Amino acid sequence: MLRRLPLLACFTLLLPAPGWAGKRSKKAPEPTPITNPVEPPSGFTPVEVVSVIPGSGGGTVLLADADRELVIPIGVGATEALSIALRAERRRYERPLTHDLLDEVVHQLGGEVTQLRIDDLRSGVFVAQLTLAQGERSFRLDLRASDAIALALGQGLPIWMADPVLAETGLPWAEFMAPPDLDPEMPMPENLEPVEPTQEL
Repeated sequence: MLRRLPLLACFTLLLPAPGWAGKRSKKAPEPTPITNPVEPPSGFTPVEVVSVIPGSGGGTVLLADADRELVIPIGVGATEALSIALRAERRRYERPLTHDLLDEVVHQLGGEVTQLRIDDLRSGVFVAQLTLAQGERSFRLDLRASDAIALALGQGLPIWMADPVLAETGLPWAEFMAPPDLDPEMPMPENLEPVEPTQEL
């Protein structure tokens, strides 16, 4: 049985260079009302974070399906990589990071994130959607895959990936996750090391 990799295992050389989406200045679309927000979406597979790998100017989040057959590398910014790594380890700063703040804002407004999914791949960029419920209303919002992953970890929600996206971007686990032995006590890489004291959640 394959052992689970340490969260911040560092073997960056095995990864393709992360793809970065250019900045867009267009106005964000209005939230779209939806129904049945908590029902698992048809045609989607749950994936989970298995590692966060630092890189030049950012990082790579490795997702995998439950059966550990496929690995999906997603390039993210350095700030998002740090947030995801901390949340995966159930740690946080005393002062809130952006995703911590968003969690609290949603809570204080009586809302609840009910679903996070990665549902498309456009020009090499993963496209994600968030479902937000507030009272009897539910809305679907567009967001980056890195933010969807961070929010899913913070909210304790599964990350759903569309099957066509999984098929297109997934790499064989047995081939991709076969680097030399890794130290299970490997420390957090320097460019992801928290600059403030953290506390366990």
